[in-house]
Amino acid sequence: MYGCTENSYGEACFQKYGDGIYLVKNTSGAVYARWSNWLWNGSAWQQYRNGECWLSNLTNTWSHCNKDFYEDSTSPNAYGSQGSGIRLSLCSSGGTCSTETWTRNDS
Repeated sequence: MYGCTENSYGEACFQKYGDGIYLVKNTSGAVYARWSNWLWNGSAWQQYRNGECWLSNLTNTWSHCNKDFYEDSTSPNAYGSQGSGIRLSLCSSGGTCSTETWTRNDS
């Protein structure tokens, strides 16, 4: 897995092959992965879409959400250029989040 980020609540990772957001919690309470997909528009990175992947019940068990992101090599992407990246952080239900990671979706 790539682009992993963690804090005292657990860990979240991006799996390039299959575009999965994986997360595990090691504490009580819900956790979620906050993600955003960024595309290169020819001169700058631009946010294309974002969302959350929630895990509320299982502790110390990996769970995942399946997504369908543009691949880094897809040309043209939604902005008419080529390039795709994922920003990811792990958050508690109270809104405290880990440091955000950045991964190019170049599988």
